Amino acid sequence: MSLQHVLALEVKHHLRGKSSQEIGDLMQSMSNGELVALLKDFKVPYNHKRKRLKACEMIEEFKKQRENGYPQLKRSLMTPAQRKAADRKEETPEETRARQEADALQHSERRANETPEETRARQEADALQHTERRANETPEETRARQEADALQHTERRANETPEETRARQEADALQHAGAMMKKKDKIKSRWPSDDTTPWMQPGKDYILEFHQENPTTAQHLVYDVGGKWRERESFCAVAYMHVHERLEKRNDISSLDKLVGFCRIHIEGKKSLLESLKLAIPIENIKNEFDQWKNEDENKRLMNWHEARFEWLATTNVISLEDCKTRIVNWFESLKGLKLIVPGYWWNNCKAEDKSKLWRCEIESIDFHDAAKRYFKIKCEDDPYPDDCYEMSYEGVLKYVDVDQDGFSSFDLREQVPYFDPEYVAMCEKNQKLLNYIESNPSYDDEKKRYVDVIDVVTFLYSYIVSHDLFVILL
Repeated sequence: MSLQHVLALEVKHHLRGKSSQEIGDLMQSMSNGELVALLKDFKVPYNHKRKRLKACEMIEEFKKQRENGYPQLKRSLMTPAQRKAADRKEETPEETRARQEADALQHSERRANETPEETRARQEADALQHTERRANETPEETRARQEADALQHTERRANETPEETRARQEADALQHAGAMMKKKDKIKSRWPSDDTTPWMQPGKDYILEFHQENPTTAQHLVYDVGGKWRERESFCAVAYMHVHERLEKRNDISSLDKLVGFCRIHIEGKKSLLESLKLAIPIENIKNEFDQWKNEDENKRLMNWHEARFEWLATTNVISLEDCKTRIVNWFESLKGLKLIVPGYWWNNCKAEDKSKLWRCEIESIDFHDAAKRYFKIKCEDDPYPDDCYEMSYEGVLKYVDVDQDGFSSFDLREQVPYFDPEYVAMCEKNQKLLNYIESNPSYDDEKKRYVDVIDVVTFLYSYIVSHDLFVILL
C-alpha cells in the first residue's frame, strides 16, 4: 500500500522517472509555498528548531529523504501495530531489556490493582478470545503454531542457565503438587460417608481411591469388594414379590392396589425400587407407628427390613400414594421452570453484536438420553426463533441461574448432578408406556389390569437384576 501511495505522489508532482539532478532543477524553479506543499505531501520536515528551512536546505532534505525511501512517509502509512514492530526492530539489546522490564512492572501493577470482578471479566474475555482464535485456525495455521511453540520451547530450554533450570523444575514440581492436591480434594469430595445410601453404586455415586486415608472409605471398600452391593436391589425386588404374593393369597385387593400403585410411581419417578422405598417411608418420622405395627404379631417381627416396609406401606393409611409421588418425584423434573440469565457468547456462532447481550431463559424440558449430558432444554424470551430449544449441561445451569427470580429457594440446586443409570431410565420409560397403554385399553377390566401390572413390574425388576448382574436365587 505504501509503494502505490509514493508512486501516486511522485506522479502528482511530476517527479516520476526523474534523476536526482532533474528533481533538484525542478524544485529550484518552485516558489517557497510550492516547496512546502511538496514536502508536506511526502512528510519531509521543512522546519528546524521552529525555523523555516531555506529553499536550498529544503531541496537537500527532500533528496536525502528520497534516497532513503521516504521513511517518514512510510511510517505515517503504517498501522499502530506495524509502527510498534518497526520500533522494536531498531531497539538495542539494552533498550529491549529495559522495555520488557518496564512492561512487566506495569503489567504487575495493573493486575495487582484489579478488582475480583475485573479479574474474572478479563479471564473470561481472554479465554473467549483464545477459544475463538483456536476455533478459526486452519489446519496449516494450527500445525505452524504447534511447530513454532515447540521450537520456542526447545530454544528456551537450550538457553537456560543452571539456575533458571533449577528454578523452572522447582516451579513445575510445585505446580504438579498443587494439581495433585486439587485432584485429591476432588476425589475426597466423592468419598462415601455415613450418609451414603444403600442404592448408591461404587464407581458411579462414590469412589474409593485413597481409601487408606479415610476409615469410612476403607470400610466401604471391604464391603464392596465382595460384591455385596450388587445384591441390594435384588433383595428389595424379592421382598416386593413376597409381599405381593401374601396380599394376593389373602385377597386383600385394596392393599394390593396400593402396592402396585407404589411400584408404578417408582417407575414413573425413574428411581430404583430400593431408593423409592427409602424416600417414600422416612422411617425417622414414622418410627412409632411402624414399630407399633411390627410388634402386633410374631410374623411381622420376623419379616426382613424390605418386606416389613412394603407390607406396612400397603396395609396402613399412614402414608398415601400421593405422599409417595411427592417424595419420589424425579429431581431433574423438579427443575422445570427454573429461570436463567445466559450471555450471548454461550451460543456457538453467535453474532459479534449479540455476544455481550443477556438473554432470559427458562428450563422447559428434560432429555435423559443426551450423550453429552446436556439434559436441560432451555427456551429464550424474545428469541427470533421461538420454537427452538437449546441443550445445556447442569454446570451451565448452575453458572447462569437467576438467583433473584421468584421462588428461587424452592429449587433444589445441588453441587453436582446425582448419578442416574440411563439404561434404567430407558427401562422405566418403556414400562411406563406399557402401563399407560394397559390403563387406557377398554378390553382390560380391573382384575386383568392388576394382574398385568404385577406381571409387568416383576418382569421389569427381573430384567434389571439380570442385566446388571444382580441375580440371586429366588427361594
